[in-house]
Amino acid sequence: MPGRGGGRKNEPVGDSALVGLVGEVVTRVRGGAEPGEVRLLFRGAYETFIAYADVPIARGEGALVASVRHNGAVDVLPWANDGVQTEE
Repeated sequence: MPGRGGGRKNEPVGDSALVGLVGEVVTRVRGGAEPGEVRLLFRGAYETFIAYADVPIARGEGALVASVRHNGAVDVLPWANDGVQTEE
């Protein structure tokens, strides 16, 4: 299931639509197989996605979307947030 926010749950999320977006970790990403959640500005609205990373990322830290999994979850990398949300 893609994002849990906004009103667009029924719209498919393409890989390229999310890759490269920078968001904020809202539930700590524990690393490896232990996911967290990241909030992204996507299609003009904030949405929350299940997020995986190789390394732990603390709540409030920035996260860059590197890829999208088949179930709509995202793989993220730690990123210097600076409080800026971006959308392509």
